[in-house]
Order: sequence, then C-alpha cells, then structure tokens
Amino acid sequence: MTRIRVLGCVHAVTAYAVSGCSNTSAPSRPSSSPTPTSATATSPQSSLAGPSCGTPIPGRHRYLPSPPAANAILLLGTGPRGIVLGAQANGGICQILPTAQRLQARGYHIAVFDWGTDYATDMTRATHAVLSDGARRVILGGFSRGALVGLGIAPP
Repeated sequence: MTRIRVLGCVHAVTAYAVSGCSNTSAPSRPSSSPTPTSATATSPQSSLAGPSCGTPIPGRHRYLPSPPAANAILLLGTGPRGIVLGAQANGGICQILPTAQRLQARGYHIAVFDWGTDYATDMTRATHAVLSDGARRVILGGFSRGALVGLGIAPP
C-alpha cells in the first residue's frame, strides 16, 4: 500500500540537509556527493544527461526531460522510502539538487522537479514518477511553494 506524508520547509527533510530556503542559484558543485556509481536508465523516455546545473550527478539517476513531459523530473537513488521535494517559487531542480543528493546518500529515493504552470499537477507527476520507479512510501516536502503545494495535494 502506498503511503504519502507531507513535510514543510525546515521540517524533517531539512533536518537531514540544510540548504536554506533562500538559495536561488545553481550550485557550482555539491557540498556532499554520494559515491559515484554507474547510472542506469530504466525507461525509454529517460535520459542520463540530467539538468544543466553545473555539477555532475553521480550514482543512479533518471531524468525525465521537458518536453515531452510538462515539467522535468529528476529521480535519484532507489528503494522503498521516497521523498518528493518541491523548490520555492523561483527555483527548480538545480536549486534543490544539493539537498536531494544528501538525502540520496542517506538511502532515500528522491524526486525533484521543475515547476510548470499547474503546480499541483507538477508535484503529482513527480510523486507518480518516484512511485513507479520503486518507492512504496512517499513524503512530500519542499521549500516555500513546494511545502504549500505538498500540503494541498496530500491525501487527508
């Protein structure tokens, strides 16, 4: 059974990895990188290239670019414990990537995404992507807009 939980900014997600809600620039390099391993694609629609954040993305990841999708989604890691992280209003994948990589290094299956025009649909798509990639339990979280949208779409 799939379980979804919601966390807001500066709750449990950021207790693991504080990156700050006001960071809007793309990182030049992650402050803590997971051990590099070979990445593998699991779908013909995925790409290993990833977003152009100015930093390599080591380890297992899957990038669902936009287009053909309405918004780009980056999946990191594997396993049943999933976290979907939404950035603040002017952010996206690159803004939240350092936090996502720290959580991936702790064994979580992460989905981060770029905002499109329908915020609830954007986070819902990312949630479905991490669930279809193997997560069984998902926590919705984020910074600013990401936290508010997570609270809005979570089941009661």
